[in-house]
Amino acid sequence: MKLYKYIIICFCVLCVPFMSNAQETEQEVFDDASDIEVPADVQKQLDAINSLSIESDQEISERLTKMENSTLQEESEEKLGVVCSDYYKFQSVQVSVGVDEDAYKSGNTIKFKGNVINENTYPVVDGNVFVRISRDNENYQSEGYYVVDEFFAQEGMALNSGEKQPVAFNWTMPEDITDGQYRADYFFSVGKKFNLGGLPFTNEVTIGSSTFYISSSEKGYLSFDRSDTKVNGETYKHIGNWPEIDPGTEVVITQPLSNTLDTKKDVNVTYELYYWDSMDKKDLIDTKTEKLTMQPGDVNELQYIIPKMDESVYYLKIIANSGDHKSIVNIRVVSLQERARLNYPAITKFPLKNGDSFTLFSCFHNTARIPSSGKIEVTLTDKSGNIIDELVYDGTITSGMMADKIDIIADDNYNYVQLQAKVYDVNGELIDEYETIYDCEQFNNICEDIENNNKQDSVDQQKKNVAMIILAVVTMVVVIMIGVIIKRKNSNK
Repeated sequence: MKLYKYIIICFCVLCVPFMSNAQETEQEVFDDASDIEVPADVQKQLDAINSLSIESDQEISERLTKMENSTLQEESEEKLGVVCSDYYKFQSVQVSVGVDEDAYKSGNTIKFKGNVINENTYPVVDGNVFVRISRDNENYQSEGYYVVDEFFAQEGMALNSGEKQPVAFNWTMPEDITDGQYRADYFFSVGKKFNLGGLPFTNEVTIGSSTFYISSSEKGYLSFDRSDTKVNGETYKHIGNWPEIDPGTEVVITQPLSNTLDTKKDVNVTYELYYWDSMDKKDLIDTKTEKLTMQPGDVNELQYIIPKMDESVYYLKIIANSGDHKSIVNIRVVSLQERARLNYPAITKFPLKNGDSFTLFSCFHNTARIPSSGKIEVTLTDKSGNIIDELVYDGTITSGMMADKIDIIADDNYNYVQLQAKVYDVNGELIDEYETIYDCEQFNNICEDIENNNKQDSVDQQKKNVAMIILAVVTMVVVIMIGVIIKRKNSNK
């Protein structure tokens, strides 16, 4: 028999066991994949899309009676087959925070402590706790409270599904703060943009609050007179509907500032005009400052003019500062204009293991009570920038909250993904965007399983490499031995 035939036979004999194991392993992978259980909520959406079914008239009616713009909301859900509230749940992240005392003396530091609780079934990243501190107002129901400070107490939070995360922060009150009952109202947003707890552009919708008393010898105040805020000559409602302004028209906002203190005050007044609200400095459109000198008992009428109502929403924040005294008033006006806006793009699972089922979704809406047209793009990429999948919606965008989504099966293990969402108007101009990162390093213990799997995969790969090396060495030894045997046989002839 020729030498090469011996080699082929030996190689086949040695390789069959490895090939058999490889086939068995491959079959196990497919068997495991067939056993993957699709989550009920994902399967529900898949069934709805596959059958092109929609909710019954009764179900639609019951749900839409609880929402504004019911007709538009119904149209959007019938068109896309996706309900925003199945994914984005308002008031789903609780801020349960208290103070260390019931009463304080002026100049003291208040210690806040509690928990932020994610009640969603998916992780939340880029979370922020916003705090608004106010003095009580007996006319709250029409004017809101007298705001004395606003700040972010916690930024960039990452919460696993169902996680309760401790939070603590301090607030040092001024030495001559006005005596009275105070409160801290809490809000939670993602990206300082998407509200999962409270609405910071309102005075009445919060996710939690704490009350406390401040004892001070100072009974007077430097404060905005919230009862006499006016927009184009009409009294502004701090609680209730915002004034609706005709597109392109001038907006004149007047706001009295009162000094009931016993001393003269030099006051710095700052005006900040935003689109939508004041959470994200990217939405800041204009800012200006002015200085005033106010005698005891003075009332100064401040004025800010928006030359043209060119946006669907403007939000004016006015801050008056004088030493230890501070007062803030927020004024919001709206207009019937087309401008679509994102309302929370996210994924329903993280970290991702190979074969995991999850959903990439986004809610969106037009910011005025009219429909618009536009394009929504939400892209999910890995750490190297490779696209995992992409959601695209192109069409009518109503003022009722809309949503779209895609169901994905992970093709690899991912402990880092980047989400990027963009909104384009009908002319292709970028009008809204958001970007965030899901990273195992942001979480506590969330990624142990996937890291262990990665380590196990590495160990398995090392074992396979060792096996292949052994196979190669054995094959070489066998070939050499066969060659020696054949050579001896030939020499004996």
